[in-house]
Formats: sequence, C-alpha cells, structure tokens
Amino acid sequence: MRRIQLFVEPLAWGATAFVLGAMVGPVSSCFVVVVSLLLCALVTFGLAWQRRLISLLSILVVYFCVGLVCVSSIHEPKETFSLVFEGHIPETPMIMEGTVVEVPFDTPTKHLYIVDIYGVANGPVPTGDLLPVQGRVRLAIPRTNQSQRGPCGYPGDKIRMYARVYEPTMTAFPGGYSAKAMAFRKGVALFAYASDDRYCVVVNQHHSRWSELVRLSRQAMRLAINQALEPDIAGVVMALALGDRSRVPDKLRRGFRRSGLAHLLAVSGFHFGVLLWIWTVGLHHVLRRSLWVSSTLGAHRLASMAALPVVCVYPVLVGSASSAVRAGVMLAWGLFGRILSRRVSLWTTLSGTFMLMVAIEPQRIYDPGLQMSFAAVAALCRIPRLMQEQLPLIRWPWGLRSLFTALIASFAAVLGTLPISAIHFGEISLVGICANIPAAILASVAVPGALVGSLWAGAGLPGGYQILALVGLPVRGLVSIAMGAAQLPGSGVWVPTMHPAQAVVFYGILLLLTSQRLIPRRGIIVASMLVVLLVTLGYAPCARWWRMATQVTVLPVGQGDGIVIEAPTGEVILIDTGPKGRSSNAGERVMVPYLRYRGLRTITLLIVSHPHADHIGGLFGLIEAGIPIREVWWTGDSREGPAEELAWLAQHVDQVSLVGKSRRFGPLRLDILGPNKSYAAYEDVNDASIVIRLSHGRHRFLFTGDAEGVAEQELVAAWGREGLAADVLKVGHHGSRSSSTEVFLASVAPRYAIISLGRGNRFGFPHDEALSRIRAVCPLWRTDLNGAIMVEMNGTTLTLSSYR
Repeated sequence: MRRIQLFVEPLAWGATAFVLGAMVGPVSSCFVVVVSLLLCALVTFGLAWQRRLISLLSILVVYFCVGLVCVSSIHEPKETFSLVFEGHIPETPMIMEGTVVEVPFDTPTKHLYIVDIYGVANGPVPTGDLLPVQGRVRLAIPRTNQSQRGPCGYPGDKIRMYARVYEPTMTAFPGGYSAKAMAFRKGVALFAYASDDRYCVVVNQHHSRWSELVRLSRQAMRLAINQALEPDIAGVVMALALGDRSRVPDKLRRGFRRSGLAHLLAVSGFHFGVLLWIWTVGLHHVLRRSLWVSSTLGAHRLASMAALPVVCVYPVLVGSASSAVRAGVMLAWGLFGRILSRRVSLWTTLSGTFMLMVAIEPQRIYDPGLQMSFAAVAALCRIPRLMQEQLPLIRWPWGLRSLFTALIASFAAVLGTLPISAIHFGEISLVGICANIPAAILASVAVPGALVGSLWAGAGLPGGYQILALVGLPVRGLVSIAMGAAQLPGSGVWVPTMHPAQAVVFYGILLLLTSQRLIPRRGIIVASMLVVLLVTLGYAPCARWWRMATQVTVLPVGQGDGIVIEAPTGEVILIDTGPKGRSSNAGERVMVPYLRYRGLRTITLLIVSHPHADHIGGLFGLIEAGIPIREVWWTGDSREGPAEELAWLAQHVDQVSLVGKSRRFGPLRLDILGPNKSYAAYEDVNDASIVIRLSHGRHRFLFTGDAEGVAEQELVAAWGREGLAADVLKVGHHGSRSSSTEVFLASVAPRYAIISLGRGNRFGFPHDEALSRIRAVCPLWRTDLNGAIMVEMNGTTLTLSSYR
C-alpha cells in the first residue's frame, strides 16, 4: 500500500479538522453531532482493513467532532434581570451588586469591568434586601480628568454600582462591529453604564494577595512610565511593557495599524521571545562557569527552569490576552522539553496549545486576536523554511542573508493572516513587510528596557527613571517608523471581504503550494481552487455591474446622516458623513467599515447637505483612513458647525453655486433641487440644506438633508408635484415636527420614507406629529430600529430592505 506523505506533524492535521468542526458548530444541532459521531464509528470499525488512509480519516473525523461538540456547547449568555424588572431595563438606572471576574480594562475614556451580578434594587437608594438575579454584565465607567480614582474593584472584589442597563446589540450594518458578538465571547448578557465613577464602590475586598500584588505592580509601573516620559511616548511604552494600549493616542494607533506594526502594541510571542532570550542566554552564560552546575543539572536545564516562572507570571502581568497566553503556553512547553532534553515539535506544540485554549474557553475561538496569533505563527513555521530551502542562502553574505530571512518571515506573517485581516478588518499593510525589520530591532531593545525600567522605578530603586528615559529613544524611533510608513503607498491596503469558506479555500491553496510531497497533479488542484476563490470574491461587484443597478444605503450613523450611493458604473457618492462625539467618530466607526466591506476605495463625489456636526463630523474619519475624495459639493455655509471640518471644506471646494447643478453616472442622474436662494438668505441653517433628487429609469429618491418647513414650501412652489414626486423620501431633520409638512408630503407622494436618527437621542426625534403625518402617506423605515436601509433600483424594479 502506498505510504501517505504528511507535510506537517499529525497533530496539525487534527487541529485543522478541529477548526473545521468549530466552524460548523455554531450552525449545527445535536442531530448533526450524533450523525457525525456515528459516521466516525462506521468509518473506524467498518473500514478498518484499509489501515493507513482510513485510520487517518477516522482520526480527522474524531477531531472534527470534538471541535464541533466543543463549540456547540457554547450557549448564549443568560440573565434573569428581565424577570425581576420586566420592561424596566433599558429605561432607568438601578442598584446592582456583583463580583468582578476579570482585571478591569482601561480605554482612553472609560474603565471596563466584567461583573457577575447577584443582586439588584430599583432606584438610587435600596429600601430593602436586594432582589436575587443572575447574569454577567460589562460595566463601563467614564474616566474624567478631574478624578484621580483608579478602577473600582479587582477580580474577586464585590462591588456596588448605580448604572443603566441595556442589551448589547448586533451590528446594524454590513461590515460593522457587533457588540453582541463581543459580549458573547466574554459570556456577557448585558451592558451597564454608570455616568460617574462615584457611582461604583467596593463592598468587600476579596481579591487574592497575588492579584493585589499584580495590581500594585502595574499601578506602580504605569506611574513610573508617566513620570519619566511625555504622554504619547509613555502610552507606547506602556503598550510594549504591559500590553496596556489605553494611553496610546488614536492617531498613533491608526499609524501603527496602517503601517502593519500594530502587533507590537499587543504583547505576543515577540515580546516573550525577546525577554526569554535575554534571560536564558544571560543566565546560561553565567551558570556554565560553575563546574557543579555543569556536572549536575547542566546550565541549559537550570536556565530553562529559571525561565519558567517568567513564562507563568508575565501573561498575568500583561492582562492574559489571547496572544500572551498562547505564547506563554508554547514557550512553557518548549522549556519543559529543554529541561527533559526532549525534542519539541513546533507544529505539535502550536496545535495542542490551540485546541487546549479552545477546549478550556470555547468562546476564544471567535477572538480575532487568537486567530491572528495562531495564523501568524503557523505561517512562520511553514513558509520561511521552505523558501530558504529553495534558495542558496548559504552562499550569501551574512548581513544580506539575515535581511532576506527577516523579509521572508515578515512576508509569511502577512500572508498567513491575510484571510483573517480580510474578514475582521478589511485591510492589510504591504509596507509592514519592510517596516517590521527596523521596528522589530528597536522594539527588541525597548521591550526589556521598558519592563526592567518600570519595575525598577516602580519599586523605588535608583536608576529606574534613567532606564526609562533611555528607553524613550528607541520608542521615539519606533513611532517615527510607524507614522512614516503609514504615509507610504501600500499602507492600509484594502482587501476584499472574505467569507470563512473562502478563507478555508485560501489556506488550502497555501498549504498545497508549500508542500514538498503531496498527491499528483497538485497544480491542477491549486488552479481549480484559485479559480473558485477569485470567482466567489468577484461575484458581488460583477453581479452589481451586470444588473446595472444603483444601490443607496442609509447607514445607522447615530444622530445624524450618512448615505452611500453606488452607481452602476462604479462611482461612489456620499451624502454627509455622520456625527462626531467625544469618543466616537461615525466616519471611522460606520462609514469606513461599510465602504471597506463593499470594496469601495474611492469617493467620487461627497455632498455636504449643510455644515452641522451631525452631518460633517465624520469627515476626518474618512480622510484619516486614506480614502480619496475626488470632488465635494457644498453651499459654502459656515455659520454653524465644527471649525476643523469647515476649514477643510473651504480649502477643498472651489465652486459653491449649486442651483440647478446635475451630474450623470451612466443611467443614474443627480439633480440639485434646493436651496433655491443663497444660504445667507435663510435664518435657519437647516433650511439651507442641499436637496437632491436621484433618478434611475422610472424611479426617484429624494434627499432633503435637514430642510424644514420654510425650505419645503419653497421646494413645492419651485418644482411642484412633478418635480418633487419620488418613490423614496429621506425624511428631513430626522423626523422633527418642523419638517415633513402635509403639503410637502402630498407633493412628493412617496411609496417609502426613511428617517436617519440615533436611538434614544436627546432631541426626542422623531416627533409624534411628524410620524403621524408620514404614516398617513406611506410606510416608514428608521435606522435606529432597522439598522442600515438598502434601496436598490435598476430602472424597472425597486427593492427596499434593512439589515436588521
């Protein structure tokens, strides 16, 4: 019988089958599990006479079923709040008591806690015993500049809070962030928000001495770093040493992400490798001088034993992120092998670590950090060695050989994580392949220096602040590399959004291409899989072009407007960019992810209806994401609105006279219907909004910005029923009572109306008066309830759908 050539260790095959089972698990049922197990038994016992091939298949089926059962055991988090306070949860705050279960996570604007709640009471002051409830809550408490308080409670502490509770929601638009999915990974049933950090107190301190030591150490290290360095550099040093990215400014975060260096801000195998290499090599160099050590345990064994505590303590110190835990487990396994003088297979260690982490905590499999970490390491295990075997690097000079090896490793990491980046983020950085080399050199100096210096200074020992000051030098160089690389072509390159099935095909192609010995006719199989991948990736845009359809998407940007129009000829028109808040930018949070999801890389035309912040606040989110904007239409009205955005508009718009302006994009036509006078003639900025009529064949879509009663009367007088008639109306001013007058609605006579607004907004939109007038004419769709609302028209048919 022909011997099967395995190109990785058998456990890696098992881990692959395990992952496939885990992917099937969420959509499976107990019936699928039982059937899979029965098939496994039949294959194993009924066909056991073909030992090698069938035995391998049987093992893979077993691993597949284990992964399927493991992930199928994940249940949606449960809570009993709604049973105690039916209809009350989303409305008013309540008293809650619970136990902190994770180390608090800091962001630039708030502390985040995971709390197991055991009691609640209505109102700010409990009048009796707490009502017993069950449920895990993610509590957010704002951080204020005036308050110097640290986090309220640590793992094991019982805390009492006065907070508003609400259910996490699914993403409201394609390509968006899902709060519910994040909560699911943490086992969280509800979100809670306390408006002030004084509304959270510790009832009983039950955290262990160990966690207290970790907390005090992190606090002392943070304080020392803040005192030794300026804020921006201190934030990066904290990320390098402690994995704490809460102090890294948004601008630097974007720069590191676009340059492909974001992994340096998250503690990973690189950080562990640098620390352990310095520790073990240095200790080995000292111990081998001792004759007693060399003749008994051996310097390498004793150095490895001394490194084990570092591997165990460091992940806890940096917050037990998935990448840190993965690196810690793998290095601990390798150290054990070194101590026992046994060869440790990297593939077996990687595969076993992955399955162990998922088996202990199945929700981790949905963590992008875990997926990226294992995919990068797997690619580094596979690709560089094979590429080096194909090239005569041994004949190259040492410096050139080292540089090329580093480039191969960086390329392998990018290639290995490409599908995951496409699924979760929609972009990769090609400049990161080169930028990682000097950045890694500087980071390998900064990481141990930052850790030693902050520990030294935090403990009050002399010389710690001087070490941190020296660490600031390579960190500044690292920041310069990241920000410089982020400006180069090839940074933040968009990649088509992938379905998990497409990712499987991609990894199958990669696995076949990097195999030395495999089944015959490998080239035909690879070519076929590549054709399947390219066809599925290009199906959606090609189908849209083939249908010659116009798609209009009213995005749920919150309390504001953000509308994307995709012309059948490929042009992209934006009407407004959504609002900007203290900690949230709709351009970055909604517009950019949606554009990337749709594969839209350039904005052909940006139309700013009027200058209020809820309509242009997201502008810089688009600009900083590197999305080119070719043309802007604007009235020039700068009486009200954010100064920076208005200054940018004034600089980039030459012509502001829009009356009667129109533009064709194939069968799609845009016409400006208003305002009919100069913006200065209107007392209210809203009435000076640009009003747009979109036409495709026999269908029309009318966009009114925030136009109110005055502007609506002028539009009726100027255009009449024939000019204003539309199939779909984007309702003016978010459903305000001062808009959507009866005369205007009668002239437009829409079949559908859409309101763009934020849930629970402080203005009370939509007003009941406007709702009653609109509903008397046509059905109403709302972004706060329906999420993204998509309208597609091809000239003969019009369809309207929502994401929720």
